[in-house]
Amino acid sequence: MKLSFRSKKWSYVSLAIAVILLIWYFFTSLALYSNDAYIYTNFISISPQITGRISAVYVQNNQEVKTGDPLFEIDPTPFQLTLNQDQANLAQSQASRVATTVQLANLKQQLVVADRTLQLALNTLNRYGALLQQKIVSKQNYDDEDTLYQNAKGQQLSLRTQVFAASELLKVETAKIQSDQSAVDLATYNLSLTKVSAPQDGYINNLYIYPGLEVSANQALFGLVAHRDLQVIANYKEAALSSVRPGQSVWVLLSSHPWHIYHGTIVSFGRAVARDAVPSNAALPYISPTTDWIRYPYRFPITIDVKGVNSDTPIAMGADARTLIWVK
Repeated sequence: MKLSFRSKKWSYVSLAIAVILLIWYFFTSLALYSNDAYIYTNFISISPQITGRISAVYVQNNQEVKTGDPLFEIDPTPFQLTLNQDQANLAQSQASRVATTVQLANLKQQLVVADRTLQLALNTLNRYGALLQQKIVSKQNYDDEDTLYQNAKGQQLSLRTQVFAASELLKVETAKIQSDQSAVDLATYNLSLTKVSAPQDGYINNLYIYPGLEVSANQALFGLVAHRDLQVIANYKEAALSSVRPGQSVWVLLSSHPWHIYHGTIVSFGRAVARDAVPSNAALPYISPTTDWIRYPYRFPITIDVKGVNSDTPIAMGADARTLIWVK
């Protein structure tokens, strides 16, 4: 009886060891399990690109929205007034350039006449010079023609100076028009930013804004949780990375739907993690290696696409999940 009891005892021990080894083999060679996983989807932080006072809010917290649906509006009055002022400045600059263009054309015509007058005065002066040498005309007549020539020359020089000045002024006014046009374009763009719409389909999250609230540019006001691209981020121990490949099949169990197994595939796995809670490089994810007093091996995030989830299924971003990766 004693031998039989000992024999049974060792049989049970051997069976337990075999079961433990079988479980160990299953979870290291056939499948990889992790309960450190969570739901992830596209999350957009909704923030205005301009500073102003909210005049209307068109959505409520947790409301479903479609791409292009209006979310809220900032008072457009100051932006419309800025646009009106910039448009007036542009119109003034354009009118000034038209006036300068007309003035420049008139000056060029006057310069053509002055050139002809100067050439005529020069020809007359040369003729009077020859006649003076022949003593056909008096010195006074010659001096009178020389005075007319000098006047014509001075008039031509003055007109050339005015044409040059008008040409330079036209360049300045053209540049001013370009500057004013840019100001109009910017004011028009800023005015369009007073109306904020949904960038994609999803659900409004953490919305607590109201008309009259003063907001600043790039200030996060609430979030938009996207419908599509549902993924699970599962953290696995570093020893599992050698067995993980993109495209491998995964079973996903969501804590919000504990009696349904979803199917997924591995998209990618993280190639780097930070070893400090406050990494010097913010692009590195940090996964705490400790839970209470237990020190875990370092873990790396694995991204999993989840299939077969209906868009109307209430799944919350950040909710817990568990994953089982089939290695073979």
